[in-house]
Amino acid sequence: GESEIALNDGSGLSRNDLISANTTVQLLTFMTKHRYFAQFRDALPIAGVDGTLRTRMRGTPAEGNVRAKTGSLSSVASLSGYVTTAAGEHLVFSMMLNNYPDAAAVRRDSIDAIAILLASFAGKSQ
Repeated sequence: GESEIALNDGSGLSRNDLISANTTVQLLTFMTKHRYFAQFRDALPIAGVDGTLRTRMRGTPAEGNVRAKTGSLSSVASLSGYVTTAAGEHLVFSMMLNNYPDAAAVRRDSIDAIAILLASFAGKSQ
């Protein structure tokens, strides 16, 4: 069958670069079992603390509990990574908005709202 990943450059800017949210979650889940997972996770920005998430989700349950990679282009926004829920459960997630016509702030705030909901979850996922 066809590959679920197509990478033509290292930046992700090529129109030929393709990866689904599902495949991203599979990759991130695989990494949780890798011997270098701690280093991989620690390299990701933390919501409300550092990197590209430094000013995002401050004062919410996601602050300090979401570690994720951001992505944005015109009409596109994404956030993929790990979240620790209010119940202490560790989840893997990937959100991608494509061809979303609203302003960049609306795209970012929409994704952040979902990440905050995930971090707020006090039950068990299974």
